[in-house]
Order: sequence, then structure tokens, then C-alpha cells
Amino acid sequence: MTEGRSGRRAGRRAGRTAADGPAAGRPHKDELLGLTADRVCRLAYDAGTEALAALPPAAPWQDRVATQTSALRLSIKEHPGGAQLLAESAGTLSTGALSLRERLLRTLLDAGLPAGHCAVADTLLSHVTGFVLQEQNQADDDRR
Repeated sequence: MTEGRSGRRAGRRAGRTAADGPAAGRPHKDELLGLTADRVCRLAYDAGTEALAALPPAAPWQDRVATQTSALRLSIKEHPGGAQLLAESAGTLSTGALSLRERLLRTLLDAGLPAGHCAVADTLLSHVTGFVLQEQNQADDDRR
């Protein structure tokens, strides 16, 4: 190491930035959280697909909606912090989240919901996520 004109030590690493440090080349934390949230959504989608397949072909739309939202709830609950992840990544349009939304929306449109009321699908998904978040927070409070 040498001492420069400013009196600060300068070494071989002087020209390096934080991006060159140990985290260089790794995805950012937000990206990792987004990928994890997407994975939870994909698992929920798969669980919903399985649950929908178990319904009779003539099942009413209400049963189809309940089946999808129940599968989402159970999938989120299986992942500690899953509801928090989904709540914090709500603005991220991951393929998993879009798949959940599109299938639920298709169910509602097939039931006769006017296209102008499409926000209902988002409202239902947000409600389920919020409910699980409350459940998980309550469980944390009960443990304290």
C-alpha cells in the first residue's frame, strides 16, 4: 500500500467499486425476491390446475373461483413469508402472477362478468394475499 497526495491509502483495489465486490455477478436482492414470489405464484397456479381438474366439468363458476383462491391461499401458507413476498411484489408482473390473474379472469369472463369489471380478479387475489398475511402476522404475534 502506498499513501497518496490526500493522505489516504491507495492499494491495488483503489480503482474498484462496490459492484466489483463479492456480490458482483449475482442478481440483486430485489430480483431474487421477485423470482421467489414468481415461484410461489407458479406453485399456486399448479395447485389450482390440479384442484380445478378434480372438479366436475359442469361445476359452477363460483366453485371454480373458490377452488382457485383456496389453492392460492394454501400455496402461500406453505411458504413462510410467502404472503409478505407477494404483497411486496404486487407491482411486479411476473409470469406466475400473470398466469394466476389470467386464469381467474378467464373464469370470471366465462361466467358473464363484463370486461370492464376485470379488476375483480386483482381484488380477489389481493384479498387472499392480504388474508394470509393477516393470518401469518397473527401467528407470529401468538408466538411472542
